[in-house]
Amino acid sequence: MPQRSSISADASGLVYCWARADGNDSLGVGRFPSGSDARGLPALCERTSIMKKLFLGVLLTTSAVIVFAQGTVLFDNLDTSAGVNAPVYESDGVTKLSGPQFQAELLGGPSSSGLASISTTGFFTGQTAGYFSGGPQVVPGVIPGNYAWVEVRAWNTVSGASFLQSQASGLPNSWWQSSTFAVIAGGETVNPTPPAPLTGLGTSPVFLNGVPEPSTSALVGLGSAAALLQILRRKRSRGLSDKRGQK
Repeated sequence: MPQRSSISADASGLVYCWARADGNDSLGVGRFPSGSDARGLPALCERTSIMKKLFLGVLLTTSAVIVFAQGTVLFDNLDTSAGVNAPVYESDGVTKLSGPQFQAELLGGPSSSGLASISTTGFFTGQTAGYFSGGPQVVPGVIPGNYAWVEVRAWNTVSGASFLQSQASGLPNSWWQSSTFAVIAGGETVNPTPPAPLTGLGTSPVFLNGVPEPSTSALVGLGSAAALLQILRRKRSRGLSDKRGQK
């Protein structure tokens, strides 16, 4: 119950209601029709106060949703309705990645230089080999409707327990990495939108790394060894010719 309250109305019929209950002030404003029974003032003030509280509650709830909502993306490489169809093959261009031996990883963040690992998932088998589906994923630091920067990686766990280890192994069929691209994040807001598809993957197949090409230094070394061998062969041939001439 209010500890103190007051009701007043000006000449235009605008009613001001003030009350203090449990140490909190409450101010209500409403219009009271001219010539109406003044006994209706308390009821009018009560309705005005209730409406004000409801409005504030909705405003606070909406603000909280906007502040705490996080942007989402769909961690799949197959979404034909959105133009995504990027199966992953081994370097032979024939064998699709299949089963948990191969892992896909999603990285994301609010900028291209601030990516963090978000989720990993294995590949399907059988008719759907080459594809993965990690489902909706939250991108930390990104508000729905804003840009989320993402990157997708795939690797062979036989070559390493992580993408970086597989990449460093130097073995063929060990890793693949997409470019870093931006999508407009979905998410739960006042007007919810579905998770953003990974449109940057495109509609073409991608392939694990092939047999590593020799480095420049290795090529130089091989060339030098071949040249030295040729010189030794020529010297040997000349030596044999000289011995035959002496006979």
